[in-house]
Amino acid sequence: MNVSSALSSTSNVTNVDSDIMMTSEDFYALLVAEVTNQDPTNPMSNQELTLQLMQLQNTQSMNSVSENLQDLIDEASSYTDMLSSLATTSSLTSVNSMLGRNISYTDPDTEESVSGTITGITIEGGTTYFVVDGTTNIVLDDITSISSN
Repeated sequence: MNVSSALSSTSNVTNVDSDIMMTSEDFYALLVAEVTNQDPTNPMSNQELTLQLMQLQNTQSMNSVSENLQDLIDEASSYTDMLSSLATTSSLTSVNSMLGRNISYTDPDTEESVSGTITGITIEGGTTYFVVDGTTNIVLDDITSISSN
């Protein structure tokens, strides 16, 4: 049984199911079985053995790199979630300072200028709405002026 040819034929595989991947323990067991059962009149050469050991080292290195990359991806995802949370918190803090302010805005339905006091803030579908006088929801783009009480 020639393990080096079997392993070299799988080197072109780009997507391998993790259930069928050979672990280092599997490789060692296969190598021991090969050495134990080899033809005594035609033993494995030192070069073949060295090649197989190098392939094992390469496989272990690739597995380690893959695990480290996955850890980095997971960590980056965690940081992205944290930054998103901070951005939302920062946005809410900024918007909160608008409560109680007198504003003028353009009514999107009538295109008329209207005045009122911001009495609340709602967020729907990722859009922030200012509640004016407890009844009307407007977006920041509709506000034309802001003043203190």
